[in-house]
Amino acid sequence: MADSEVKKDAPTEESSAAPSGRRRLLLGGAALALTGIGGGAGYWFWWRTPAQPEPEPIPPLQFLTLEPPFVTNLAGADAQRLLQVEVSVVTRSPHTLAILKDHQPMLRDGLLMLFASQEVGAVSLTAGKEALRRAALSTVRQVVKQVEGDPVTVLNVLFNGFVVQ
Repeated sequence: MADSEVKKDAPTEESSAAPSGRRRLLLGGAALALTGIGGGAGYWFWWRTPAQPEPEPIPPLQFLTLEPPFVTNLAGADAQRLLQVEVSVVTRSPHTLAILKDHQPMLRDGLLMLFASQEVGAVSLTAGKEALRRAALSTVRQVVKQVEGDPVTVLNVLFNGFVVQ
């Protein structure tokens, strides 16, 4: 009997292997779960795309029509020729619009001198009108720059009316 009691108290190789195998299985599963969680967290932290900030809304276009229309003699004409131009300035900046309104005499003077220096042959062609529009844009930007505004905020100069007589 003593032998059978000794056998019951002393663990055998077969009975001790079963709890150790379960422990290994549990430890392996826990290690695998922690590795998966750590890998998922690392992927989320390093590879996720950061939230894009909301773009600022683009302010609407603002137009300043210079009234009254410009009327001037054209240079180099044998007969008396007149040029009448209705001009609008385009910007998105309220500050630039205020500068343009406050400094209209300077603006009108620069544009009037530009229009008066044109020849009939140049302004009769579409390419000449486009060149004159670009020169007018440059003149408006120079005026804005002179009064310490940002000349780039003047987007365009539009001819609303263009008559050569």
